[in-house]
Amino acid sequence: MEQKRMNASEQIAIKQLAIALTILQDHDLDKRLEGIKYGKRDMGNLRSTIQRVFEGLMATVPLEQALQLRKTMQTLRFSIGVPKPINRRDDDYGMWVSMHATNTLANAALEQCMLCECNENQRRRCEIRKALDELPIPLPTQENGPGRCPYYGM
Repeated sequence: MEQKRMNASEQIAIKQLAIALTILQDHDLDKRLEGIKYGKRDMGNLRSTIQRVFEGLMATVPLEQALQLRKTMQTLRFSIGVPKPINRRDDDYGMWVSMHATNTLANAALEQCMLCECNENQRRRCEIRKALDELPIPLPTQENGPGRCPYYGM
């Protein structure tokens, strides 16, 4: 088997494969997989296949680089997030806020809505209402009729 050094993009790809393998090695979904026909078997096949491919790829790399890659892979960390929507400025998307801060801000905004003195037309254009609609958390609403602010009077 020919051994040659990996270029930068290949190193990134093998690290991503290692991360995927790490995620799959967790058995957090095993109970849920029991409810799927052949779920546990297929997941086991997936784990062993990716492991075999990973080991095969590492065998194509010279020993010095393989040791270096294994050393860096021990310190890899990964995060999962939502990709930036297409045609949006980075100013609007790409900032991460903790759930605690999000809940605190949402509750403060809902208190403002409770005391709202805007007329119906102003409520339709309300920036707080638009911001609350984009939050990725469940918020209490009340049915105020079609087109009316669901947060007014909460």
